[in-house]
Amino acid sequence: MSKATDNLMWSIIANMNWTKLCNKPRAYDTIKIQFMREHGKATAKKLGDFVNARWKDLDKAFNVHINSGGAECVHYSGDDSYDDMMHHVIGMGKETFEAVMADMTKLDDIEPVESFSYAIPHTSDNFNDYKNLDSDTHVIHAKEAVLALAEIVDNANNIGHDEAMVIRELLSRFMAIIAGEFTEAFADITFEDDYDHFNNIHPEYRAMFANYLFDAKKFLEDK
Repeated sequence: MSKATDNLMWSIIANMNWTKLCNKPRAYDTIKIQFMREHGKATAKKLGDFVNARWKDLDKAFNVHINSGGAECVHYSGDDSYDDMMHHVIGMGKETFEAVMADMTKLDDIEPVESFSYAIPHTSDNFNDYKNLDSDTHVIHAKEAVLALAEIVDNANNIGHDEAMVIRELLSRFMAIIAGEFTEAFADITFEDDYDHFNNIHPEYRAMFANYLFDAKKFLEDK
């Protein structure tokens, strides 16, 4: 990338406000959705490539640091947290990135948050986050969920009271999505408090119902 493109990418990262927002619950979802509403897929692809390149820069510099006898950072304990740390440094912006590149011991002063990488939209044909901006995507998912729930009921020999009540609530919420009544569909639920409530209704479907419902909530709640 050219210097001008690099500067543009750093400017976009600064505007994503990762440092300010990252400690809020699932901030990466909020940041990603806002990014997608402001930037198209081409910019998202460039940003993803840029972040991957900067991650490799950090990884290379860190390995040089370790191989020359430097101490490992105290704030990670495995591949996942290492990845979170490096992405967190990038999300904090150009100044922090350059400071860490110049002195890897500065990582000890940084407490990583999971994970700036989640705030960058996927743009591949098989996994395209931009499709989620279209309410029709979630209506299709809601229709799939209703059919699956009906099949569970039709094929069940014995449904307990608690499971029946969850199925009833899911049917109501998915039907509201189909009708475009998004306020009703997402009333009084949060990911933190209610994901498990809607999860694993039936082993064949695993987390499908909870994922469809809360994916729709992320993208449609404020429409």
